[in-house]
Amino acid sequence: IGTKPRTARDRIGRLYVLYDDISSTRHLKRFDVEGNEDTSFSISGLSGAVSSITDIAVDIKTDTLFFVNSMPTGWTLYFTNKENAFNLKGPFPIPIPSGYTADNTIQATIAAYNGMVYIALATNGFPQLHLLLAYEAVLSGSTLTLTHKATQELSKLRTDSAFGNNHTNCTGLFADESGVYCLLAENATQWASESYAVGTLIRYDYSGGTLTKKTEQGLNPAASGSDRPIPFDDQYFFYPTGFIG
Repeated sequence: IGTKPRTARDRIGRLYVLYDDISSTRHLKRFDVEGNEDTSFSISGLSGAVSSITDIAVDIKTDTLFFVNSMPTGWTLYFTNKENAFNLKGPFPIPIPSGYTADNTIQATIAAYNGMVYIALATNGFPQLHLLLAYEAVLSGSTLTLTHKATQELSKLRTDSAFGNNHTNCTGLFADESGVYCLLAENATQWASESYAVGTLIRYDYSGGTLTKKTEQGLNPAASGSDRPIPFDDQYFFYPTGFIG
C-alpha cells in the first residue's frame, strides 16, 4: 500500500488506520472520536500478516474488523473482534468465481456491513478487469465461512481504444444496509501532453444475490472521448483515493 493509509470506522466512530511510516514499517492504530490514539489497542498475531494486507474494513453491525490479504496462493481474509479478544483469525481463502483468475499483485479493497463482505480486485490477463464481489460472511467462534453471492465487472472509465492499456482502479469501497459504494479512478502521467486523471463514484444495491447499478456521479464527461489530456475541472473527480466515513 506504500505510504497511503487505509482507514475504517467502527460503530462508535473510532478510526482504524493502517499505514507505512518513513522507514516502510507498517502499523495499525486506533483513534477515538476526539482524535486521541488508543495506545492500549493491539491485535495479537497481526505482525505475521500485516505486510501483505492491502485494505481493512469494519462491519459496524457486528464490530468485526476484516483484513484482505495477498498471499502467493491467492487472496485471503482475516478477521478479529472483541469476542475473540482481538486475536487475529485466518487466513481464510476468498473463493474466486469461475471464469476469472485474480491478480494478487494489485491492491484489493474491502467493505463490510451486517454479515456481507464486498471485495474489489483485479483479474489476470488482457484486458484486465476489476471485479466487485459480494460474499456472505458467517462467523462461528474463530472460523469464517465465505459464500460467494454476486459478481459485477466494474466499468473502465476511459473507453476509447486509445486508452486500452490504462487500467481503472478501485480505490475504495463503502458498504451500508442496502449495498456498496465503489470509488473508481484512472490516470496516465507518462507525458504532459497525454496526462489525465478521472474518477467516479458508483452505487450498487445488493439484493437476492444480485448487484444492481443504481447511481453514478463525479465522472468528467470528457472521459468518454479520445482526447488524451483532460483539463482539470473541479466539478468532477480527479483521481479519488478513498473513503473516510
